[in-house]
Amino acid sequence: MACGSAGPPRMTLLPPPAVIARLGDTRALVAEITTSGPARAVLDRPQEFAALADVIRNHPPKCANDPRFTRDRVSADDAAEMSALCTRCPARTACHAYADAADMTTGYWAGHDYSEETNR
Repeated sequence: MACGSAGPPRMTLLPPPAVIARLGDTRALVAEITTSGPARAVLDRPQEFAALADVIRNHPPKCANDPRFTRDRVSADDAAEMSALCTRCPARTACHAYADAADMTTGYWAGHDYSEETNR
């Protein structure tokens, strides 16, 4: 250690290069999505997440700024309306694959309620 230094140099931990390569430019989307969902799901399922991010990038989904899709509980009327939106969504297949692979326990994904309370 050099004279006068306060300690060892700080290290920054980054995901492995293979993960960064698979995520590509989806890191901003990762940050946005992980604020309302389990961050680990994104990191554990980069292939499914990248597929979903690719579709979303080209076809922004109607659910993007709709808070009903991230609520713990939804009314029957909201569920019917949300399901109809998902039915017409170009991201539905990728959304469903990601939600299942990530073992989601919250939110409304691809026309399905993934909240723990609903799935008990």
